Amino acid sequence: MSATDTLCGRYALIYQAPGLGPRLVGDATGMRAIFFIPARGIAGSHAKLVNDAVFREKTRRTPFKGGHPGHGTPYRNVMLLVPNCLLDLESGKLARFWPRAPREQKTLDEVLQPNLVRAARALSGMAQRSGLLLSLTAGQDSRTTLAAALLAEVDLEAFTLVNRRDSPHGARTRILGVDAAVAKEITAAYGISHQVLEEQPMDDRLKTYLKANAYKSSYSNRIMPLLAQYGQQRLLHVRSNALEIARAYWAKHPEVDDANGAADLFMLKHRKLADQVERVRTAFQDMFHATDFTAGRQMGYDSRDMLYWEHRMGAWHSQQLLCSDLVFDTFNPWNCRAILTDLLSLPMQDRANSSFSRAVVDACEGLSKWPINPAKWPE
Repeated sequence: MSATDTLCGRYALIYQAPGLGPRLVGDATGMRAIFFIPARGIAGSHAKLVNDAVFREKTRRTPFKGGHPGHGTPYRNVMLLVPNCLLDLESGKLARFWPRAPREQKTLDEVLQPNLVRAARALSGMAQRSGLLLSLTAGQDSRTTLAAALLAEVDLEAFTLVNRRDSPHGARTRILGVDAAVAKEITAAYGISHQVLEEQPMDDRLKTYLKANAYKSSYSNRIMPLLAQYGQQRLLHVRSNALEIARAYWAKHPEVDDANGAADLFMLKHRKLADQVERVRTAFQDMFHATDFTAGRQMGYDSRDMLYWEHRMGAWHSQQLLCSDLVFDTFNPWNCRAILTDLLSLPMQDRANSSFSRAVVDACEGLSKWPINPAKWPE
């Protein structure tokens, strides 16, 4: 499986080694969701598709906003393939293939250039196949991807979404307004075509498609404006989320010693769902057992980082992409196991300070003059 470590992007691979049955593996963070029924050797791209092929079972209530707990889905018999694990299609069992070696400690100088080059080459390669469309905000991650694209000298367009339907003084309205103002200045400075699009509710027809694609989404109000602007252009959407895995977002919480610890961390985001706690605990117990989850900690990786990578990104982020699939496919140059391994090798202070991302932005002349997530803009 080491051959997949340096692959970037969103994919699913089926392979068969001598003496082994067919196996299925996904990309580094599960951006290309893979759902399966363990007892049937059936796998597919959408949970409803897999369920309806065998059971046609109705969904269970899914009140969870941060992804379904564990590696389950609202369909009782359908599971989600966890990042860093492969699926044996004959047995229906998962097998962990990463990490394969203890965590190394590396310096920013050791990590910066090889991984910036890797991401820039990935963007350059994709630009030869398709037009690129970057979702750009005032935040750190999309700025880092823009820097890599500028250093790679690829052509791309950009867009930013705003919300004018909520209270004009609401936090979400203000943040998205700042996103648009900063992105507009940056793209103008570098001669990049940029559109500001207003979120709007979906019509009933699109809601039907969305429910078939994904069982949970915070992306629904973005589909209509994106379809209107880009639906006929067949652009490749460039996203940046994978970088957050190495930013130690959950470092303030206790280490995840076992499945109950994972459930406790999950429930911090779902305090109003106390009636679901036993369901959540059972789901994480199933995931920990099926994926040998504690192997990462035994190799020196922080279990909170592992949970963010394998559950937060695998269970939540993939659902957002199944929604945006109604408009375009998605590519992420940082969605690469080799890159993420290196970023997790940095000292905690560098990770918490986003030192890698800041260094990438600094490498692109002039780009660092715009602040990250200012409270207002212009200041």
